[in-house]
Amino acid sequence: MQRRYFTLVELLTVVAVIAILAGITIPVVVGMSAKGKETSARADMNAIKLALTQFKADYSVWPLIDKGPSISNFNTITASGDLLIETPFDTADTANSFTASVAAYDNLTQALTNNVVSGTVPEDLITNKTSAKYHFGNSKKKRYLDPPAKPVQAAVGSGSGFLKLDPWGRRYNIALDWNYDGKINLSSTDKFAREKEEDALLGQILIYSYGNAEAADDTEAFLYSWKTNEQ
Repeated sequence: MQRRYFTLVELLTVVAVIAILAGITIPVVVGMSAKGKETSARADMNAIKLALTQFKADYSVWPLIDKGPSISNFNTITASGDLLIETPFDTADTANSFTASVAAYDNLTQALTNNVVSGTVPEDLITNKTSAKYHFGNSKKKRYLDPPAKPVQAAVGSGSGFLKLDPWGRRYNIALDWNYDGKINLSSTDKFAREKEEDALLGQILIYSYGNAEAADDTEAFLYSWKTNEQ
């Protein structure tokens, strides 16, 4: 019995079909992955917002921030009395305001998770760090926000441990009505003001993630807690 082999044309046809199928499948898979990260980020932002709301309901104030050496100039992260924590987008963001924002963000999330964030041993909060400042106002030691299941390394900005990061490895950006006037005051340079002409937004908590933005000024790719990307 004579064996039949594939011809070169048949092999090329099969390769072409596989290439076409791959060209169709890969974008779909990548799109699903990106959509999954976006969904996860929005869930995180909702969880952080709820945690801050519950914290304020219990204590009547926001979590405390250590205005010590790590935040030597508190004015770099405030505007008209409100707190604007804008964390680094990439390694080029080295200004004092970014350093202060990283420290402030970690203070807030440590208060909400009742867990040491910049370290690898969560028990440190109980065994070695009994000072009230390590709870940053959470004197009842309640857990308002679930910390990561295991230590992580920040993709941007210093730090490793039980950090609350977005799916892209960055810290979230948070604005709080720090002076309790029912609105958050912004300036034209704040990325919280997406359209740039806004000078204030009503509400007490604003959160955004850089998402899959390719540049720090690619605000259309950012994920905002107070609006969708279609708005």
